[in-house]
Amino acid sequence: LGGHSLAALKLRQLVKARLGVDLPLQRYFECPSLAACAEVLAAEGRAQAAHAEQDGSELDRMDALLESLGA
Repeated sequence: LGGHSLAALKLRQLVKARLGVDLPLQRYFECPSLAACAEVLAAEGRAQAAHAEQDGSELDRMDALLESLGA
């Protein structure tokens, strides 16, 4: 890994820790500017939040089913 790759890896870890968005490393290199990267991060954050909400709904349905079965 070169210097830019290491900086991108650090950026990825920082974004994941602070924003909770896990963006593949390659996506950082595809952004032509910081503004474009911010847009990608915002969109990915919304997508990951929607996915987590959907997972939560499925778990709620499973819990309700188990409860109705007396488990």
